Amino acid sequence: MTRPKPSDKYLMLIRQLPLAPIKNKEHLAEATALMKELSTPDRLTSLTDDECNYLDVLTDLIVKYEREHWKRLAKAMTPAEALQYLLEQSDTSQSELARRTDTSQSHISEFLAGTRNLSKENIVKIARFFSVSPELFLGDCSNTRSVV
Repeated sequence: MTRPKPSDKYLMLIRQLPLAPIKNKEHLAEATALMKELSTPDRLTSLTDDECNYLDVLTDLIVKYEREHWKRLAKAMTPAEALQYLLEQSDTSQSELARRTDTSQSHISEFLAGTRNLSKENIVKIARFFSVSPELFLGDCSNTRSVV
């Protein structure tokens, strides 16, 4: 069975960012930016089958890179320490993170202090903001009191 010819839109994506294993932070940043661009609600509804396939593979490549590189970080840090690290590395304040993820700043502060957990919804929002796996913010939270 012969496969249909790739669409022009798909070939444009391949020229923009070829599908290959991600090797460094710069490549990850490019891949993540393109994934976010393709994943906006308006864009998602208009993707061709080829573009959807490209997005699927691109997302797999990003996840593979993050799992390999964040695994060491996640083992070495608590979820709160990981969030603090990401805030510092991105030069993002707690209040800016709260505003951009529609999360309470006090909840973020309490999570960082180890007195509260984040809700699954907030974990997903924050992970999406930083383009990391939500798994980074999960862990043994037995020292916390409640879910935010």
